[in-house]
Amino acid sequence: MAWYEKFADALISLDFKPSLADPSLFIIIHLGTLFAIKDLGALHFFLGLQVTRNVKGLFLSQTKYAIDILQKCNIVGIKPCTSPCPANFKLSASDGDLLANPTEYRSLVGSLHYLTWTRPDISFAFNHICQFMHAPTTAHLQAAKRVLRYIKGTLGHGIIFSQGFNALQGYTDVEWAGNPDDRRWSCKLQWRWSKLRLNSVGADELVLVIVGGSVGSGFVDGWL
Repeated sequence: MAWYEKFADALISLDFKPSLADPSLFIIIHLGTLFAIKDLGALHFFLGLQVTRNVKGLFLSQTKYAIDILQKCNIVGIKPCTSPCPANFKLSASDGDLLANPTEYRSLVGSLHYLTWTRPDISFAFNHICQFMHAPTTAHLQAAKRVLRYIKGTLGHGIIFSQGFNALQGYTDVEWAGNPDDRRWSCKLQWRWSKLRLNSVGADELVLVIVGGSVGSGFVDGWL
């Protein structure tokens, strides 16, 4: 569009550099010529994200934030477990009894949402429990606490960006009408999870849809 081209040209003339991954993102290289800037050194902690550099690369974690969640829920001494959810994990809106005070559940799930930034291993379980925010039950709360037990035993986990990284791996899975409430398909794309409105298509067609989405997402992630 003409207005965008004019706007982009103006930013580029001010030493902004457009991002290859997002056309709406511009980065300025020489901020020091426009503003008084102080170099704070290497990044170590920012908004709950802990950054550690070593010979393997850049390691991002949220250990302190995870401990804060355990303390907030008064379950620091909870027994750890080895997985965020059991095998063949399914939750239904009718499981268990309604909680008298759903605020605790909503606060817990909201806290876990931010933790998924560096903990893609809990994304599948998280996306199950976050579907019942409107009317959580005792079964849903039990599932959420199972995630906390897993976090307790994996506080040091995070994401590492290795030096010389030149290959991106993606993982895709699909489940036939796996949701017990609406019988929709369940799609696992890399570390994201979603339900699809594609019950009428066959398994082969759906797999093609999911794989295509995975490849497209991989291109964007590679640019980033």
